[in-house]
Amino acid sequence: MILSGLLFCYAIEFSQLYQAPWINNLRHTLFGRLVLGTGFLWSDLLCYTVGVWIGVGIDTCLKMTDANRKPSSKSV
Repeated sequence: MILSGLLFCYAIEFSQLYQAPWINNLRHTLFGRLVLGTGFLWSDLLCYTVGVWIGVGIDTCLKMTDANRKPSSKSV
């Protein structure tokens, strides 16, 4: 799951290197700008990586907290 999210982000970023007229026209729309972006930046790859790992950390903490809240099924 982590890898698929990161690969998706990387694919979107690397797609910005492709500069065909049809996709550039799409990028000039609000939808295209928000989904596809406008320009490739190496620093964005670092930001995506850090963001995904922060999300993984938050998810792990929430799962651990949830596991601690559930009552034990063992009888005393």
